[in-house]
Formats: sequence, C-alpha cells, structure tokens
Amino acid sequence: LSGYLGSAEQGDEILTVVNAVKAANPDAIYFCDPVMGHPEKGCIVAPGVTRFLTEQALPVADMMAPNLLELETLCDTHLADLDQTRAAAHQLLARGVKLVLVKHLGRAAQDSSRFEMLLATSQGDYLIARPLYDFARQPVGVGDLISALMLANLLAGHDAVSAFERTNASVDAVLQETWRQQAYELQLIA
Repeated sequence: LSGYLGSAEQGDEILTVVNAVKAANPDAIYFCDPVMGHPEKGCIVAPGVTRFLTEQALPVADMMAPNLLELETLCDTHLADLDQTRAAAHQLLARGVKLVLVKHLGRAAQDSSRFEMLLATSQGDYLIARPLYDFARQPVGVGDLISALMLANLLAGHDAVSAFERTNASVDAVLQETWRQQAYELQLIA
C-alpha cells in the first residue's frame, strides 16, 4: 500500500520494492492510493509526484483508491456525475487495475447529504454511503483509513464487495466516535 509521497524519488523506491516483492511472489498485490493533493485542505504534493502516479504507478497498480479529483487527473477529464465517474473508473480497469475504489464522490454523488464511495470491478460497480458528520474542523487521514481498511479486509479473505461494506462501516464508526468526542484526531482506538 502506498499513499502520500513527499517526492517523486520516493515513488521510484516504491516501484523497486513492488517489483522485488512481485518477483518473489507473483500473487502479491500493489494497492496505490494516488494522493495528489487537496488545495482546500492545504495538501499540495511535490513536483513530479502527479506525473509519477499517472505514468509509472498506474501501469503497475493492482488496485487504486483515488478521490474524485485524483480520478479526474488520472483520466484527464472533468467528472460531474456518477455515470461519468463510473466510466472513468472503468478506464483504469481497462488499463489493468483490477479494483478501483473512488473514496469520495463529492459533486458526482447521487446524494450530496451523504458521503458516497464507488467500487468498480470487472464484475460490476457498487455504490455505498455513510452519514456526513458536521465537524468544526474536518479530521485528516480519512482517505488513508479507507485505503488501509480496504486492503486489510481484502487480505483477510473478504471478497471485494464485502471488504467495501466492512470498510465503510468501520470508517463510519471511527468518524462517529471522532464527532461524538468533538475531536480533530481520528479516534481509532476509541
């Protein structure tokens, strides 16, 4: 699992490890969370990271978990609704990715009052939602939590849909407790 990169050079090291692991175990999977920054949250990636993700990580990733903005960058398109988002996710599937989890549909969601995610696989597309909590200050790391839990559920032997459902339920439980405690840090232990 790879996520935020501080430099494009870190990406080169990740691919070195991915190639070594896959040489030793062809069944190993590479889950890429293509963090490309979120200006509204003050997250900006270093020069070259976006290019690394689109040109080098994407071709070797078995699974990807972009948010809507990252999916737009990976597919070089603007996404305004669910049908366009599904089509973009299928572009990644056509390029060899086996599973695409769009972590936050945002403006492409069917219900803007909920947090919606999309799972796209060769077997079908699945939409799931959870409540949105009214935080005074939005906690960070939710996307990382989604990717980590999805991978953990898959490695625990759950099929993609069950892993998606379990991930959504777990993230909701963490966010509900974080909101209940009026905390900024994700309340993982609680």
